[in-house]
Amino acid sequence: MKRTVLLTVVSLLISVSSFAFTGNGLSKLELRLWDKSKFFVELDNHTYPATVRTFRVDNLEPGKHYIRVIKTIRHHNGFMNQVVYRGFIDIPAYTKVVARITRNHVFDIIKMRKIGHEYGYGYNSHGNIGINSYGTSASCANGMVMSDNTFRQLKSMVRNGVFDSKKMDIMKLAISSARVSSRQVLELMRMLTFDSNRLEIAKFAYIHTFDKQNYFIVNDAFVFSSNISALSRYIGSLGI
Repeated sequence: MKRTVLLTVVSLLISVSSFAFTGNGLSKLELRLWDKSKFFVELDNHTYPATVRTFRVDNLEPGKHYIRVIKTIRHHNGFMNQVVYRGFIDIPAYTKVVARITRNHVFDIIKMRKIGHEYGYGYNSHGNIGINSYGTSASCANGMVMSDNTFRQLKSMVRNGVFDSKKMDIMKLAISSARVSSRQVLELMRMLTFDSNRLEIAKFAYIHTFDKQNYFIVNDAFVFSSNISALSRYIGSLGI
């Protein structure tokens, strides 16, 4: 299955509407194949005929783009073109996206970095989301609050995650990109299966929550009272 969930959620959260930037938010895309072989790309209505090992495009408009990645392979009658990926990708504003097409035809994001901004979000060498170099206690990259419309789209992305681990990856990336309300944190916690994972998200989201005086409502998502106590101790230890 071609997974573009993370690209989509970052596009929702790291956009002109979410960040106090000006201009059209031109971005960059860097793409290669799993075996570092040559290929060519069709992006939207434009074909890039040159075969390359690393495809790069600058000044890319943010938003949804249709892409086809074609690899020339040896065939018993000579050579033939094989489409190794086709689908829509969402490119965030002011962001360099580095990705690869995997052997299983998945658009795999290696990393994302904000252009001209110190805060970056992307993948680490283990293929997991790297929130930023400052860890979970880093302050938000901007002071904008997540809108109701964006939050609805975020929940739609989270539902695409089969396991709690994938859902939490999406949640953490989103929470790190825009301030959230206590009510939004509660709704996200309720989308997780295990109480221990709800506790992890509650701890992670607290520092990014703008109405901390209402944070007590997230306790409604817990099944075990021990996790309510654990969250209270954690918040107390922050000294904020």
